Formats: sequence, structure tokens, C-alpha cells
Amino acid sequence: MEKRTKLIDSRPAPYSTTATAEGTSADIFHYLLSRKYIQGLVSIQDKVPNTDGLLTITDSDRVPIAYVDVQLKTLKRVNANKPKYQCEKELLAYAWAFRRYVTPYSVAN
Repeated sequence: MEKRTKLIDSRPAPYSTTATAEGTSADIFHYLLSRKYIQGLVSIQDKVPNTDGLLTITDSDRVPIAYVDVQLKTLKRVNANKPKYQCEKELLAYAWAFRRYVTPYSVAN
């Protein structure tokens, strides 16, 4: 019987060391959303800078009235009781450059 050899002497790339914490953060975030007024999802482990997803805010008739780009950040345990996060200037620049203005019912008309 012939001995089999590996085609490539390597293993697939691993998930990042923060994948578990980021996944848990996204699960908690989705759980806390009010699905009556907020539609959309955020993605983790993506390669898109500055944003993890787009949420649509709706009125009581489910008509879109605003859009919110979301960037999830997992807090360190030391900040759990007094949540805070020091935001990078680039994220603020992105928020300013790509702000979206939606007036009530402008999307529906």
C-alpha cells in the first residue's frame, strides 16, 4: 500500500483570536434590537472598513425613516460596569463623510 502525502504541507488559516468575543458581541447586539422599529443585520469577521452593517429605523407602520451605519466594538471586561470606548478619528471621519439624510416618508414617496 502506498503512503499518501499531503498536497500542501500546511493547515487552513485560523479564525482571529477575537472571533469568539466578536461573535458573542454581535449576538447580544442582535438580541437587544427592537425588531419592531429596526431592520437589518451586522456582520462580523468581514473585511469592510468602518462599518459592520446598515440598520434601517422605521416608524410604527414599518416605513423607513432613517439609516444607521453600525460599527460593533467589543468592550474590554474592565469597562463592563462603566461602558466606554475610545473611538478612532478615522471612524468619525467616515461617519461625517458618509452621513445619510432621510426625512420622514421621503423613502416611501
